Amino acid sequence: TIPLGLLWSAPEIIRDPHAPIQGTQKADIYSFSIILHEIMYRRGAFAINDATVTAETIIQSIKLGNEVRPPFLGENALYEIGHL
Repeated sequence: TIPLGLLWSAPEIIRDPHAPIQGTQKADIYSFSIILHEIMYRRGAFAINDATVTAETIIQSIKLGNEVRPPFLGENALYEIGHL
């Protein structure tokens, strides 16, 4: 089973088996952006609360080198955030 916590990890950390255990500053920024996406859209990491895709599928796709990004859900954003 793939740890669900990997959804907040940067792709370069997921792909590299020798990545530093403490991560990197760039990876921290990526993780923070995933958290901001969750706050903004209120749909969980990668909006999987609404999607048919599973966390395991997302992580496997990242490990294979695919570019996976959380979906843009502009019409579903909070009004205040959508009009910044």
